[in-house]
Amino acid sequence: MAATLEQKHVVVTGGTGALGSAVVTRLLQEGAICHVPNSHAAAPAHFPFTKHERVRLVNNVYLEDTEAVTAFYAGVPDLWASIHLAGGFAMAPVEKTESAAYNEMMDT
Repeated sequence: MAATLEQKHVVVTGGTGALGSAVVTRLLQEGAICHVPNSHAAAPAHFPFTKHERVRLVNNVYLEDTEAVTAFYAGVPDLWASIHLAGGFAMAPVEKTESAAYNEMMDT
């Protein structure tokens, strides 16, 4: 089967999280080049694609910062798709979410 996304540039916000990493995995299997904004100064330890040849992890991109996001997208050549998975998720109602779990979701 030929890769359907061969050399297509795809942005994945939240790409370092659990769901985002799964989506990046699938996109890479299909031949895509993945651009992943990361709000931290370095890649999270659990992110498996830091040195992958078709992953462009860009650190210190805060999605609430319009100028940072604009600059990030300006650096993506021939954007083909943008998949938005940023945010957090925990299996509990907000009022029952422990502060550590909340902080982890917000830091992802």
